[in-house]
Amino acid sequence: MLIMVRKIGETVVIGENIEVTLVQVQLSQNQVRLGITAPREVGIYRKELLQAIARENTRAAAPTRVDQLPAQLPNKRAVDRDDNA
Repeated sequence: MLIMVRKIGETVVIGENIEVTLVQVQLSQNQVRLGITAPREVGIYRKELLQAIARENTRAAAPTRVDQLPAQLPNKRAVDRDDNA
């Protein structure tokens, strides 16, 4: 990880077409505001959101045990019998 010191209004250039500018420092809230200029095709995401989405996708894709299914799901045999009646 590269660590740099920047003052408000100073910019860091990444590659040829991405700029990150320090916009504001709020010491009381332990925050900084960054301005990012990049082409539209470059995705810019907060890391914690990407991690939360990845966790949710992993959870949703996990196999479900039959005994964990909700009790209100119809019994397949009962549905088949109703269809043949």
